[in-house]
Amino acid sequence: MKRRFPNRFPLLCLLLSVLLLPLSTTACLSQTAQPGKQPIAPAIEIPLPPGGERKGVFLIDWLDEGRLVFGLQGGADQQSAISLYVCDLENKTSSLFYQANDVVGYETTIKHLRDGALAFQCREKIIFFNKETLQKQREIPLPPNTRGVDLSSDGRRLIFCDEQGLHVADADLSNRKLLVKRTGENLRTKAPFRPKWSDDDSRLSYILCLYEGTEGVGVMNPDGTGHRFFSLPDVSYTYWLNDNRQILCGQSDYDQTTAQLIDTTSGNRTNMDIERNKYEMKLDPADKRVAYALRFERQEPYTHEMTLYVRDVKSDQARIASPTHYLLRNVTWSLSGRQLAYSTVSQKGDTKVWIQPLN
Repeated sequence: MKRRFPNRFPLLCLLLSVLLLPLSTTACLSQTAQPGKQPIAPAIEIPLPPGGERKGVFLIDWLDEGRLVFGLQGGADQQSAISLYVCDLENKTSSLFYQANDVVGYETTIKHLRDGALAFQCREKIIFFNKETLQKQREIPLPPNTRGVDLSSDGRRLIFCDEQGLHVADADLSNRKLLVKRTGENLRTKAPFRPKWSDDDSRLSYILCLYEGTEGVGVMNPDGTGHRFFSLPDVSYTYWLNDNRQILCGQSDYDQTTAQLIDTTSGNRTNMDIERNKYEMKLDPADKRVAYALRFERQEPYTHEMTLYVRDVKSDQARIASPTHYLLRNVTWSLSGRQLAYSTVSQKGDTKVWIQPLN
């Protein structure tokens, strides 16, 4: 590489150049410009159905180490049409197992239940599938205007948000109880949304939304006791850790990202994104490593690139874990933590799904 700075003043010129860079670019340079660092292994492209490259990927999840589920939405003429596919990684084939004109709502997800079933949680209903055969078993229609839903891992209880607030109920929507009430109108609105069960179903969390932005994250027991609230602006996601005590929360929707690890018992917080440049942050199944995408921006003409990284939480050591892409989304750990899956969008708008081996 050609030397950019005069030989007489290398240190002074380097400091001046860093100070003159935009904050987001400087932060990215500190973690992306690592000579000799290469992706751990070649990424594997997942076959999409004909025309799939022109659709949007709204969901990626792992059934097991050999099968990956991905969801495609819309196209040129059908924005509400969604399709779920399963990819057999050994045979490198993808098969359709669900298709409908459903509405993809807040955090449309797949929930792995303790009895081995899969629950596809979308905006208007929850659909249950046999995990092995992927045959549809049954569905639960959700109340009108639902804004986020989560089924407990034992499949017995449901938390959801609507125009009244946050509710807990039995899975058939009986024994409904309002836990957090929506308050205010218009500019003074405060409304809970995106509820999440902890892994053992002993606690739940929600994000409190304002007319613009968010106020923070609340946690409580399913009966409404033990309520605690943590102020945090601009929250778009929450994930419970395995200890059912800590949550990872933040946002990846704006130029400057945020991520905090909150101990909901002690109230202690750990900033996981000091540079405010980490997108799609996800902890591995053992909560020992965190995956995220860094975005590097260039000016005149403007362009940007994204690269996936994996960082050890204890040692804080990071390494590159993917090739460079234009846009990178839907980062998901495999159940063993040995693989990552994610989707990309090229500058021309073409969609792809990838698997990144880590060992």
